[in-house]
Amino acid sequence: MDIPASENKIKKRRTAAAGKILALSVLLLIALQIAAVILMAGETPVNTGALAAALRAYSERRFIPEAPVMSIWAFVARICGMHPLTVIYCITPVILIPLYYLIYMLTAYKLFESPAHRWFMLLCICLLNMWGSQSEYMIPYTLLTGWYTGRAFIVHGILPFAAYLLADRCRIEETEPPEEAGLEETDDYYKQEEEYMKNHKIINARNLAVALLLVVIMFIASVYIMNRKINSLYETTVNLQQEIEEIRRE
Repeated sequence: MDIPASENKIKKRRTAAAGKILALSVLLLIALQIAAVILMAGETPVNTGALAAALRAYSERRFIPEAPVMSIWAFVARICGMHPLTVIYCITPVILIPLYYLIYMLTAYKLFESPAHRWFMLLCICLLNMWGSQSEYMIPYTLLTGWYTGRAFIVHGILPFAAYLLADRCRIEETEPPEEAGLEETDDYYKQEEEYMKNHKIINARNLAVALLLVVIMFIASVYIMNRKINSLYETTVNLQQEIEEIRRE
């Protein structure tokens, strides 16, 4: 009996150590993302339209329906007496990026019991955000290049928060106290059937939330891989055309 107990202690220690290592890795990656965003602040062809919308809303002092989030940044810049690009590149990364990861962490707390699994989920999201910008189609969605866009607000804000509310609702239904005893046998039977169906729905809802999360992650990864290959093929084609033109000129 002592050997299984010692093995359980060893497993708990290993799990705790893995959770701490993953937590430190995630916090370090988040800090690097914020630092890279503030220090580099590189514009891309896709995000130029969003920045132009913010500048337009700032100069014209009006709300642009096509770019509501960028209009909000222009409004904040007008109130603070700062330039919109200063607000977008220097203030919003410190607020939005930790806020988005906080929502992901709350969702992970509802989906997983083990701290190691929670931090591993955040680590995967960090890596997707850091290398997702390799494709120009993913630039507005990743937190490293498009944290201030409306698309990132939907992908990293609204959808994870909806998953958090769904998981929280499942937890509340699961932990509801049973009704008072003293019912007849038929009522007890129907009560047991109702509790069974409720637990079954809770399990299905939780599995559905996890499955949707995995599908989203797999979809983003597949899009990233496909677009990276397409971009590399496109660059190779462009270089080949340039070489052919140079050869013709000679």
